[in-house]
Amino acid sequence: MILVVLVMAVSCEDFLERDPLDQIASSQVFEDEALAQAFLNNVYSGITSPLEYNKFFQTDNCTDNARTKSGWIQSNSTVVPGLISPERDGSIGAWNYGAIRKANEYIEGIATSSLDADFVAQTSAEARFVRAWLYFEIVKRYGAAPLVTKPLSLEDDIYVKRDPASEIWNFIDAELDAIDEVLPHHKDTKDGKASKEACWALGSRAMLYAERYAKSIDYSQRVIKRAEENGDFEMTPGYQEVFMSKGGHSEVIFEILYDGVNKGHEWDALNIPFSYSVEWGSQTNPTQEMVDAYYMANGKPITDPTSGYDENNPYVGRDPRFDATILHHGSEFQGRKMNTSSPNGPDRINGSGLHTITGYYIRKYMNEEHVGPLRGTSSTSWKIFRLGEMYMNCAEAENELNGATELVYKCVNKIRARVGMPPFPADLNQSTMRNELRHERRIEFAFEDQRWWDLIRWRKSVEVLNDRFWHGVVVTINEDESVTYDMTYEVNNRPKQKFEEKHYLQPIPIKEITNNPNIADDQNPGY
Repeated sequence: MILVVLVMAVSCEDFLERDPLDQIASSQVFEDEALAQAFLNNVYSGITSPLEYNKFFQTDNCTDNARTKSGWIQSNSTVVPGLISPERDGSIGAWNYGAIRKANEYIEGIATSSLDADFVAQTSAEARFVRAWLYFEIVKRYGAAPLVTKPLSLEDDIYVKRDPASEIWNFIDAELDAIDEVLPHHKDTKDGKASKEACWALGSRAMLYAERYAKSIDYSQRVIKRAEENGDFEMTPGYQEVFMSKGGHSEVIFEILYDGVNKGHEWDALNIPFSYSVEWGSQTNPTQEMVDAYYMANGKPITDPTSGYDENNPYVGRDPRFDATILHHGSEFQGRKMNTSSPNGPDRINGSGLHTITGYYIRKYMNEEHVGPLRGTSSTSWKIFRLGEMYMNCAEAENELNGATELVYKCVNKIRARVGMPPFPADLNQSTMRNELRHERRIEFAFEDQRWWDLIRWRKSVEVLNDRFWHGVVVTINEDESVTYDMTYEVNNRPKQKFEEKHYLQPIPIKEITNNPNIADDQNPGY
């Protein structure tokens, strides 16, 4: 077998002394540590971020959190109007068996290598971590799917059948339990590489999705213990700073790294308000519903008459995560205040095809120091797992398993204390705690590719999303220079949201149905 591998880990001098990599046999790759590492780097590339799998797409834009302004973007053309089909997945799909094959090839090839035993064991565990992640991405979308754990050759039956979702969850759990014995702790590995804690973090999330709550708690607690007893991770007071980091932040467990040169992304270019750069205009426009979801800093919702909310100063005194996440009229950004007033404010609602369609812009992950040409040059890292999620996962799983126990309060209040929010009321029962935890997740993880999947696993998408338009704000500066906020504006210049029962699972892509007779009659219901 001939392999094509990435050579980023190979020095220029070494490369000049080697045969072209497309002519190197697999036996050579796995007998050369630099080449094996380069191949493993290629395996890691199977883990992508919303900044990569479609540069104009992120799942929050398909929820009540946000809308994207351009009608041709796949969230508007396919996902929001409910037009997902085997032919059109709207970039939500991840039937990524090509990446799984790479991982399987590495795991099989390195197993018989004569390289250093520690190198073989650790890098095999890293490839297995990537494979577990890829299967998590598959099972959360499609449910039942083929479980392929070795490279298939022409001698194998390549027409694989779908395995039950329960078996894939079992596989993920078993793999993570096996490889955490081999992987180093986070503090002893390089940024962007798998570690014990990354393994546990994946288990925490995956077992929560699988509703295996006891196991999710166990995985979460392993990470939390490293944080609280060993100091390996820490939630610093600066919530916004987490998302400005470019690698190695104390809260981050696993991330995708960019340097803005060899590998960059376009979050800044695609989300910066129009008046600050005319490259693209903001593609992520938070809804009024998202804005209204932020409580006041005293912990009360804005609908509570005793909360202190002032409709004439609607952005004052809110949960600190609000200003760290969303840009609005009066926000300080790149040294000046934003003006979203109509009809002449430079960042007004519907000012042009490049302006916001809701009256709001996103701040999260936006690098205020990044100016000039933005396309493909952003270098903030994408945080896949962070300590805050471990506390939230633990709180949710414990509440589902045992109700509103002391552990639930400890975990969720840790999240709130970091930003100066008051603790939860002490008299919550399982049901009321469930509602508050779900709200807290929406706030804490806004625009982190969590809301779409949370609604799906809670089976709340039809209730929350179907047959809906969302709202924005029209800001007017009056003659006396007072400001009026009309928050009843309906964003109906983009498709009405449609979410049907069938959309809780994604359709298997048409090419897979066409090529595999054992899947052809086993499409997900409704497609």
